[in-house]
Amino acid sequence: MHQMTRSASTGKKMSLTKMYSLDDPLSNEETETLFNYFDEMARRVGDNFLFVETMCTAKQIRRTAMKVYQEKCKGKAIDENGELTGEDKTLYLEVDHALLVLPSKEGISEKQKVDELMLEMLKFKKDISADEGKMFCIILSQMNREIRSEKRMTNADLHRPDTSCLFGASSIEFACDYIIFAHIPGRLGLKFYTEDKLPVSYYGRNQITGEEEIKYICYFELVKNRSGKPDQRFPLYNNLEVFSFEEMSIKSLKAKAVKV
Repeated sequence: MHQMTRSASTGKKMSLTKMYSLDDPLSNEETETLFNYFDEMARRVGDNFLFVETMCTAKQIRRTAMKVYQEKCKGKAIDENGELTGEDKTLYLEVDHALLVLPSKEGISEKQKVDELMLEMLKFKKDISADEGKMFCIILSQMNREIRSEKRMTNADLHRPDTSCLFGASSIEFACDYIIFAHIPGRLGLKFYTEDKLPVSYYGRNQITGEEEIKYICYFELVKNRSGKPDQRFPLYNNLEVFSFEEMSIKSLKAKAVKV
């Protein structure tokens, strides 16, 4: 339900507060707009999404994902009418997030949990590849407190996150093909970002109210790219009021930046 409403917030530029409000109920027109959006989403998505709310060990996650791959994604998968689908589908797996995975046994550390998860996901990737299947896996995690250290805050050369900022960095760096940080330096109180003195905020429009306001810039930092050029940076418009970001050109970044 929450995923659906967040998607509707993005698509229809309506706040969750508005959708859930008892004091300011939705009009009939707004209600119809939302239900039309949900109906269209159901037609478009169908049963292609599976949410597993039960906390699992890393091995259980891999086994569940493999079961879905075999039943839904292989060319000999069976559709709702009992017929062979005859086409291979790409399995997209998202783990939200790494530290919420259950330990395989009592007494192991948080880092060992992450290590177990990355190893199992690496096994899963190899198994799918050996079967000539297609999969894409995203492991969501968070930065450790290193990014807030005085050394990094006061030294512009260290503003940019690197793999040392990851919790369980060694196994994540080893297993992943890509590592991307979503970083909002303005939230740390920085006046500028990196030795390039990039801006941390800009003048932008609120997607719900339409009013101009000061917003923090989000930077996507690609620090590992096994198949291409690493160390790339992508500034983004911050539309978190409707749960979205939008890529910002360097020209816009310079034109809309708040000068400090």
